[in-house]
Amino acid sequence: MKNLIPLKAKVDLTPALNELVHTILSPIQDGQKGMRKLFSLCAGSLLATLERNQILTEAQKQKDKEDVLSGTKEYRNGQLSNVDSAPDFCSQIIDYHAEEDARRFLAAFLEAVKDIRQRPDESISDKSVDPDFFNRWRKDVEVIDDAAMRIFWARLLVEETCCPNSISPRTLSVARNLSKEEAKTFERLCPYRILDALPLNDKSYPLNGTYKDALLLQEAGLIGHEANAHIDVPENGTFFIPIMKDGFILKADTSRIGVNGYPLTVAGQQIAEIVSVTPDVSIAKKIAREVSAQNHKLTIYLIEKQDGVPDDQAPVIWDTNQPD
Repeated sequence: MKNLIPLKAKVDLTPALNELVHTILSPIQDGQKGMRKLFSLCAGSLLATLERNQILTEAQKQKDKEDVLSGTKEYRNGQLSNVDSAPDFCSQIIDYHAEEDARRFLAAFLEAVKDIRQRPDESISDKSVDPDFFNRWRKDVEVIDDAAMRIFWARLLVEETCCPNSISPRTLSVARNLSKEEAKTFERLCPYRILDALPLNDKSYPLNGTYKDALLLQEAGLIGHEANAHIDVPENGTFFIPIMKDGFILKADTSRIGVNGYPLTVAGQQIAEIVSVTPDVSIAKKIAREVSAQNHKLTIYLIEKQDGVPDDQAPVIWDTNQPD
């Protein structure tokens, strides 16, 4: 008998698969729209594979048992190997990486499933997700082990599911090359953007960051170089500047407003839509003061955005004429 060389341990995907199936099937049966859309993206391949794997696994167990009893294979150190031949390591390496890819994909997809379960049906488009987008997304998440980056990528899939064509292939390419540091820096700065630009102070530093942060995000393809953005205010003379999608807004009574800042690239704008950070009132006030100074001490009001309350009726909690 030849000496047996230890084989690699199989990656057990069963817990992840069971959690995924349990998480998916219940909301689908209840008719949750977002879950149905995500399910349709991979149901054909995923569930068919699960069923096939279960059947083949049971058959393989029986075959392995018969091979051991007949003496053609030997079970040693948790591994099964032919008695008269050495294991095929090339095949094992390929199998191992395929299983690792599947584990990472399932982990990211499960995060997307958990996220979209919280979304109301009316926030989800009836339009189908482009299969090419999902295929690119799937290949990209197969190399992600970091939990925070996995959640980031899950949000990309959820955003595209809720609003198809909101995430372009170029944005996916930018996201693919983001480091964890770049993603966290952008997540910290982008919620306080104005006119799709990161506002700057008089030293050309981001108001909520450093010059190093700016260089990092420029290199990542998320922001451009310093520019001055202007916008004409509607005839009613009031302009609302969002600070976060939900939370606080700035209100300016003027006919025109300008902001010095680093403009977000298209990829930066699309990725910014998936960022979910609790707004910081002190940062909102800091931005308001700087924008006020850049616009000849224009008075800007900090307004608390409330569900069901029009912006022009939302309560004012502070303005730039008041001390902090």
